[in-house]
This record gives sequence, structure tokens and C-alpha cells, in this order.
Amino acid sequence: MRELCPERPPRILVTGELPGTAGLSIVDAVEAGWDLPVVATTVPGSAVAAGALARGLDVVVRAPAPIETIAPVVRRSRWDGVGRWGPLVAAGLLVVAAITAVVVVAGSADPRAPAEQEKEVRAQASANAGRVSLTVPRGWRERADRGDAARVELVPEQGAAARILVVAQELTPGADLEAVAHTLRRRAAMRPETFAELERGVVHGRPGLLYRERPDPDTEVRWSVFVEDGLQVSIGCQISPDRWGDLAGPCEQAVRSAAIAGR
Repeated sequence: MRELCPERPPRILVTGELPGTAGLSIVDAVEAGWDLPVVATTVPGSAVAAGALARGLDVVVRAPAPIETIAPVVRRSRWDGVGRWGPLVAAGLLVVAAITAVVVVAGSADPRAPAEQEKEVRAQASANAGRVSLTVPRGWRERADRGDAARVELVPEQGAAARILVVAQELTPGADLEAVAHTLRRRAAMRPETFAELERGVVHGRPGLLYRERPDPDTEVRWSVFVEDGLQVSIGCQISPDRWGDLAGPCEQAVRSAAIAGR
């Protein structure tokens, strides 16, 4: 170090990034044994590199290790559970939780003017999630704050808190409904208290899979899943179990109108 940085003090303590108070412990130890005006000092990496280059040495830039990010803690709501686990989306043997948590509150204030809201309802005849398109039920609208083009969320203009979720997931080549069913059953078995048993069924004329999700005691999501043209389509209808009658019609319309566009 002294040869690389001759302008620095004769004794330099060099340490890397240390956890906790380890660096302070080293400084304390040095101060106990050395009687110098400046016991510890910081040497910029640029100074070391400049000295090395002046002496004809090679300098290798080492990228720092990525910093581990910590997800922010958010307030749980009756709708948050669906964001963590549903829908069960399979891509070959890969399962991806593709729905983010969204809070839906009946009668919540909308900052837009009523005229603007009505204009959106009249103009919104269909919604798209990736290659999936479907008709928006009368009295419903698409949420504008979507963050993923492969998912869409429909909410009622008024009435009980409810939503219809549509997620499109491109599958790995060769994956079919049987492969999806195998993956979903394995995934659901990990959370039996949340997911009911997966069943074979018909999703508006298509072979499909049916299951229910209970993210909390107050809400239930009924999922319909089918595979077409290498695409897994999951349609979930969420509402309080005792209000299912209010959602059955719009849910059926959404499932019935789902159409897949070619690649």
C-alpha cells in the first residue's frame, strides 16, 4: 500500500466492508497499540488504482455483490391473500403467482369526475389480458391501474365488493392441460387450508380445471382454468361466499366470452 500511495501516512490500516461494529473493534485495537496522530484513515479506491497503474500493474474492476432487496411490508386486507398464491399458473413445471395484491372496497371514492367514469363504462366493451380478450359485463369496468399486460381485473361500478381476474400465461412448448393439472395439484397440496381440491371440468365447452381459493374466511375465489394454443388462461371470480349469487352471472359471462388470439 505504501508503494502504491506514497503520499499517505506511513502506516495505513485497510479493511473491507465488515458487518456490524467489526470495523470499530479493529480501530479500537489499533489505537490501543499505536501512538500516531492519525490512527485510521480512508484511502479512496481511485488513489489505489492510480498508484497501481503508475507502477504498470493491471487493475481489475470487481463488481460489487447485488444488494438483497426486502419487500416492503404492506397492510393486509381481505383481498391480499389472492395476490400471494392465486391463481396457480403453470409454465411447464414452473408455477408463477401472477396476481398482485389489490385492495377492493365497495363504494370507495374515485378521484375522476362522474362524467369521465360514465364515458369509460360506455367505451369499455372488451378487455384484454395478453392474447385473451373478453367482454366486460354490463355494470362492470376494467381497473385502469393495471401493471401487467398479461392480466386484467374487472370490478363492479357499484354493489358488493367483488372482482373478476383474468390471467394469461404462455406455457413452455409441449405443455398441455395434463401437465398444468399435475403442477397445480402439487402446488395446491402445499396449502390445503387455502386451496380446495383441483377438479376436472368444462370451461364453456373447453376441457378445463376448476378449484376454489379461500385467502381468508371472508372471501372465496372460484377459478376456471383452460389451455389453448400454448396458453394457460385462468379466470377467477372473487366475492364473499354468501354473495356468490351477485357474481355468478357476470362471472359466467366473462368465462363464456373469453377468446384466444393467434400468436
